[in-house]
Amino acid sequence: ASRGNWAEAFQRYHIVPLRLRGKPVKTVWLLAAGAAGLAITALGVYAWGMSTWWFILIFLSLISLDTGRDLNRMRYSRFLMMCSLEANRAGEVFYTEIGGQCPVCDGELKLREIGPKRHKETMAVCCVNGSHRWRFDPRVLGDL
Repeated sequence: ASRGNWAEAFQRYHIVPLRLRGKPVKTVWLLAAGAAGLAITALGVYAWGMSTWWFILIFLSLISLDTGRDLNRMRYSRFLMMCSLEANRAGEVFYTEIGGQCPVCDGELKLREIGPKRHKETMAVCCVNGSHRWRFDPRVLGDL
């Protein structure tokens, strides 16, 4: 029997504003940096040919675009499936640590990426009993 609601089990343990030269990092910066990186890569490959550096820039640009898109759309992103990034209504980006207690057995809940490579979902998984799992919806946390 359930002891509570999984959505109420989550909380933010740490909230760290991301800053660049003293200014808050914004979601639009991530989107702009990603788009600019892809444009520079396309021009560079056209002008100078392909090299390893262009692959690195493409990789970083795609990460920036994907993260910025998620933050802009949902105000939440699992950055490289390792940590949580969130954005407030003003578009400022924060590193957050999210966790909680399993509403079924009181075990610790962790966020995990589960599913096939192209269709991974962020799931809340109990560390005590892996069958206690729920699809994580970042809206349950409320605003930053």
